[in-house]
Amino acid sequence: MNRLRKLITSVFAIIFISAAQEGFTAEVYYLGGTGQGGNGSQVNPSYSLKQRFLDLINFSPYNPSRSGRLSGYFSQEIDHNDVSGNISKSFLERKTLYVTETNLNLMEKLGGDYNLQGQLFVRKSDDPRVDVRKDVRIKQFDLKVMNPENLYEFGEFYGDFSQLALGSSLQGAHIELSPRQDQKYQIIVGRKNEADSAAGLFQRNVGGLKADHYFFENSKLFSNFRLGLQAATSDDDPATLERTSTTKNMKNTVVSTDGEITTRGPLSLLYEYAYSFYEPDEDAGGAHTDKAGALRVSPRIRFNNWGFKYLYYTVSPKFYSDLGSAMPDKTQHQFSADYRFNPKASVELVENYYYDHLAGSSQTKRTTNDEKDVTFIFKPIDNRPSLMIRPYMNYIQTNSDDPGNTAQGLTKTFGVGFNDVIRIIDLSYGAKYEYRSFDDEANGTSTEVSNRIGFNVSREQKIFGHRLYLSLDPQMDFRRNKSNPDSKTDGTVGLGFNGQYDITSRLVVRGGHNLNKFNAAQSANSYMQTRSFGELDLALNKAKSAHFVTRYEFNHYGYQDSSQSYNENRVIGKFLINF
Repeated sequence: MNRLRKLITSVFAIIFISAAQEGFTAEVYYLGGTGQGGNGSQVNPSYSLKQRFLDLINFSPYNPSRSGRLSGYFSQEIDHNDVSGNISKSFLERKTLYVTETNLNLMEKLGGDYNLQGQLFVRKSDDPRVDVRKDVRIKQFDLKVMNPENLYEFGEFYGDFSQLALGSSLQGAHIELSPRQDQKYQIIVGRKNEADSAAGLFQRNVGGLKADHYFFENSKLFSNFRLGLQAATSDDDPATLERTSTTKNMKNTVVSTDGEITTRGPLSLLYEYAYSFYEPDEDAGGAHTDKAGALRVSPRIRFNNWGFKYLYYTVSPKFYSDLGSAMPDKTQHQFSADYRFNPKASVELVENYYYDHLAGSSQTKRTTNDEKDVTFIFKPIDNRPSLMIRPYMNYIQTNSDDPGNTAQGLTKTFGVGFNDVIRIIDLSYGAKYEYRSFDDEANGTSTEVSNRIGFNVSREQKIFGHRLYLSLDPQMDFRRNKSNPDSKTDGTVGLGFNGQYDITSRLVVRGGHNLNKFNAAQSANSYMQTRSFGELDLALNKAKSAHFVTRYEFNHYGYQDSSQSYNENRVIGKFLINF
């Protein structure tokens, strides 16, 4: 492991030294966009301190000639909750609660072609469903200093490396550098979480390096040829928490190479190979490091009306990525194809086959899954582009090689849905039907079949010159155990109704009622739930989006056993304003 780490360090050192020798003067890809290097940079004008201060406290519409701006929103919500009946079943308490939130956004033009962007989101609440702590909490803090070539970020950010290496929310520092148009480098230093004595967690520190090189610029063969190399480490800090017998000192390092190759023809390829070093507890007696690899490869081809894609994904049982996304002990083959017959009809086919119990697995059996999907989309009428019909089929076969074969089962699904809009009366409508059967092929004890039916209709019109919107969504679901001819049917009926009426340009009224009734084969399990609300929304200042909203909610949970029933009444007042 030490040799491999030294090799990785040497590779990154060579890359960064070569980048430093070539200077930082060209393009960088950041925040989803591209810069134009030194040629495309715009130098900011010089501003006095007085002008910068006046521009920040000027909350009128932003003018690009200003040095910067301060914007955001403030909201104050007060909830009064009342619960009756079996109050132990409710998540609400009989009390008045509040939630206060402030979001600040800062933009400032710095010297040269650098700009500053900042965000601060603060919340204070005594509602444990919103926040378990009652003090002022900083929920988001992020500060960026950037130009078209470089990005320096501090605060809370999303660490976005390759899929297997790093893709997590972090707190700390993030740097992106692009010394040339064909090079991009990232450095991350931070933490994944603070120490938490209640959860028995140490503070987990994170470090990461990523280098991307783009080859064959202006090539007639390739439109994109990127090679990436990254390493990410997460390491618990045992000094941040008083030791307990259950707290483990974990360390995990993932090294990965990935890439994208896109030809100017129909072919493209995505790939990644990662290798992990995992120490579950560095302080345990006889501590050891698990070492394992993971690979994902996805070639794609598209020509004329055809498109094909294949994914090969295999992760060793001992592969572990604390910061990335990986399912260990799994091999997957996924094929997909789509074909467009004409502008009115298309089809997509997917075959997904995956299994576990790979070499070195601690499991006692292998479980395989074979899933097939077919989806059609029809738009049959030229002058009705909103009419879409979508039939689909799904087949899932599960099996295992254990003696009892307890995982063997087959699920079959067929469904069809359609949606349409009648423009002349502003009416949207649709319907869906789905049949699903599950066959427990091992012993037949949980074999069942279900039928689901749903409708939706909504309409918008003018009443006395003001907008009225109504929607209705009835749903039904019937399910029975088909292995027992004498079994009764479970039935669920749902009905959703929502509406909004603009009384004036400043006053809006909203309301809704949702019902969910479940009739179980065993009557003791039957219940009915209703949720209703009414709301008044008064726009105090449209320019500042200042609103005062009052809302009443009534929720009824009625069970066959009336001792389990309860009611919830809520009165909510909320003020919010943008600035």
